[in-house]
Amino acid sequence: MSNNSISQIGLKQFYSNPDIFGLLSLDISNNPIGFPNNIIFRNLNELILSNCNITGSLEDFMTLISKNYPHLTYLDISSNSITGAIPDLVKTSSLKTLILSNNTISGPLPLIYPTGLQTLIVSNNSNINGSIPSELSQLTLLKKLDLSNTQICVQEFPKEWIYKQWDSCNLQISRPCQIPEPSGCLINKCIETVMCGVDQCSQGTHHCSNLRNCHHDPKTWSYTCEDCPNNYRNDGPFNCLPTDNFILSFSVPLAVILGALVIGIIWYLKNRKRNLDLFLPHNWLWEVNYLSKSGYKESSTQPVYYWKQIDLNDYQTRESRLFIHLKENLEFEYLLIKNVRIISSVTLAQTASNYRRVLIERMKSSPVVFKKEDWKVGNNTLRFNTIDHFQQQVFKFEWNLGLTIEDCPVLAVAHATSLSKAEKIIVSGFASLSTLDEGYYGKGMYFSSSAIYTLPYCITYEDPCILICFLLPGNPYPLIEHPRKPHNFLGKHILSGYQSHYVVTNSDGFPFKKEGFNIRKFNEIVIDQESQVVPIFLVELDNRNFQILSAHFLSDMDEKFKDDNKISGTRTIIGRSDLIHNYKLEHGDSSPFMKFPGRINPIEKEPELPTNKISGFKEIIESDILHHPKSEDGPYYNWREADEK
Repeated sequence: MSNNSISQIGLKQFYSNPDIFGLLSLDISNNPIGFPNNIIFRNLNELILSNCNITGSLEDFMTLISKNYPHLTYLDISSNSITGAIPDLVKTSSLKTLILSNNTISGPLPLIYPTGLQTLIVSNNSNINGSIPSELSQLTLLKKLDLSNTQICVQEFPKEWIYKQWDSCNLQISRPCQIPEPSGCLINKCIETVMCGVDQCSQGTHHCSNLRNCHHDPKTWSYTCEDCPNNYRNDGPFNCLPTDNFILSFSVPLAVILGALVIGIIWYLKNRKRNLDLFLPHNWLWEVNYLSKSGYKESSTQPVYYWKQIDLNDYQTRESRLFIHLKENLEFEYLLIKNVRIISSVTLAQTASNYRRVLIERMKSSPVVFKKEDWKVGNNTLRFNTIDHFQQQVFKFEWNLGLTIEDCPVLAVAHATSLSKAEKIIVSGFASLSTLDEGYYGKGMYFSSSAIYTLPYCITYEDPCILICFLLPGNPYPLIEHPRKPHNFLGKHILSGYQSHYVVTNSDGFPFKKEGFNIRKFNEIVIDQESQVVPIFLVELDNRNFQILSAHFLSDMDEKFKDDNKISGTRTIIGRSDLIHNYKLEHGDSSPFMKFPGRINPIEKEPELPTNKISGFKEIIESDILHHPKSEDGPYYNWREADEK
């Protein structure tokens, strides 16, 4: 019945027909019927009233809808003249689609929604304001969303939307720069000066110079600086510089002084913006003045990062001392290092610093939401031991001394990958991976405090490397569930109230359960926000001793190979032992693998072997590796040899 000239009288005659009593769908769009207060179909599921010349309050209209159509799932009242705020949708609990675009609706978004809501479109209502309520972000079935051309303003997008899969999503609303953006959504250009809900001009928190008046924009909650007065010209969005005529009107000596002053002002403004006070260890890593004076090179990518080759024979520089400190604490052991680059990405560091500041504030102000401790229920000893292990890793680093979980300590961690993937991560962070790893211990990005433990994840690459990163685990959940047993975390999201999953493992990658004389502990840390991690060193590995390391250190994985292929997920589609097994198939399993003792059976009498299995093949390592001639590609560096010196 759409696109006709039906009036209220015509509708009344239509409704009196008893044959349509069970009508399920009704489309009378593009008809000038006005407010349809005489339409009553108790079984109606779909109602389309777009462009029907409807006026009046949206709250009154929704009350009528809930009364006359208790089973309605689809409602389109776009392109009318409906006014007022969007009421809480508590009385329309069956709605799955609500389209309100192109009206004159005002006020903030509601706080109560139908739990089954799948589509919400409120675009082109220029008086809708406020922010995005958390109640909207928690609608798990929401697949279509359009908030464009409204006055909605956010300081950050909901965490739940960063990796959410949308059918369609338009979030062209006011927002600041340098915040994580939801994937798959239309996003407008960011505004540096956005501070939602605050008139920065009246509060004096703007950056306009004394010569330029501040102009507040109530629609975007941003501001602009008016043009400079006579004899001055605009210098960027905030400042002024004297014009050439103004300078020439003074005497030559004064002109020289003013010129020097202008140069000084420009230099100061330029360098003041570039040197940031970041809430991370070793702030010098991101001081651009220091980087430019210390031989760092600037990348040609966007965003820009800085890098420098590390001289592995020089122990005097900040960079080499930091690398040695991290290398010793991250268990590089007998991994051969070809090349090391220190990386400084101001953009990624600033994002992580902001994340840490916000998280600390949230954990202290709302611990029930951001710092849960429900893992303590049941008094499970393994979970308490896992948290103890986490704290041991935290206090390895002097910058964490005295900190608690509420202070969001910073861990140094390792992530194994290929050189080509690592170079992408350096430019745009771990967001360049595009998808999260659906692994044993949750859906996210995986790291470890042991470089040797990460070997299986780069062993098959021709260009293996390890990224050393600063990581913000926040409030970790102590995970002990085995991925093959019920109630596992295989491919699941990070638990609400926690910012990471932390698991103590054996070398086979499965949860550590029992103490033993020859059992070594490792760990895995899973996060789901790329703003939680900053790469700082790129370490290229020499793969000539991979056979030896895989044969001995990971020999206990071979017996588990047959079972590993039952597990799916990117981290474990092939699993740790599969990676080693495939490597052996490709490179052979000859004599080097037979020279070392195999996995020790716990029920046997304790053999006379060192507690650290790696040192158990010291003689072969020294004969095959330390005295290996230099390659044609140039010398490589061995840390054990350097440590002895």
